[in-house]
Amino acid sequence: MLRLVCFILLPLLCATSTFAQDSFVNRFHDPIQRKIADWTDQHELDSLISVCSSPTAAYRQEAAYAFASIQDKHGLPTLIRLLHDPDQEVVQAAIYALGQIADSSSISSLLPLLNANQPQLEGNVLESMGKILAQSKDRKSTRLNSSHA
Repeated sequence: MLRLVCFILLPLLCATSTFAQDSFVNRFHDPIQRKIADWTDQHELDSLISVCSSPTAAYRQEAAYAFASIQDKHGLPTLIRLLHDPDQEVVQAAIYALGQIADSSSISSLLPLLNANQPQLEGNVLESMGKILAQSKDRKSTRLNSSHA
């Protein structure tokens, strides 16, 4: 009986596994994606900034996420420029990265996006602004506590 069940289920499991492999896209087959990952690991800000001018939206998006990972304020001007990118996924990545960096100077650039009439975009803007404001509050609280110590 066990052999019969295995005989019937084995081809089904293999077929499912093949489908899963076919639908998986390994972005690291792309040499530019590999470079972006390396630059992220090495905190190569100038290289990431240059990728943000690429004609390929996927590279601009990946670079924005790299800034989110690095959380370096030197990426703010580039991310603010990406808020006006024609590709909405790049804009979403820039919004996310600004929230991760959590510098209050970026709030004025995020505010106009609240009038975009795009609920998902507006929700992500609010989430990033919440992170920025919470981080700003935590910094002020830390400064006050350390000055009273």
